[in-house]
Amino acid sequence: MANTELIISEIKSKANRLTAEVGALRKRVAQLEKELLIAKSESVTKEEGKARMRDEHINYQPAMARVESEEDRGEVKSKINSLVKEIDRCIALLNA
Repeated sequence: MANTELIISEIKSKANRLTAEVGALRKRVAQLEKELLIAKSESVTKEEGKARMRDEHINYQPAMARVESEEDRGEVKSKINSLVKEIDRCIALLNA
């Protein structure tokens, strides 16, 4: 009888330990699911930012075609180049 009680005690102990492990794993899964949602949200935000910047860049490309004087063309080209550099920096920050 003592042997049976010992076996039952060991089984209860193992069951309690497994129950605790399952609880800890459930908490970890919940934490990872939250992190995944945050990462997905950040990814979507970054992709939206990239798309917006690409659109802005495309909107500036026709500007050179509308400029008539060579002096104005140089100013526009300089402005476009600075905007492109700014966009590249923003994209680099988003990818970081």
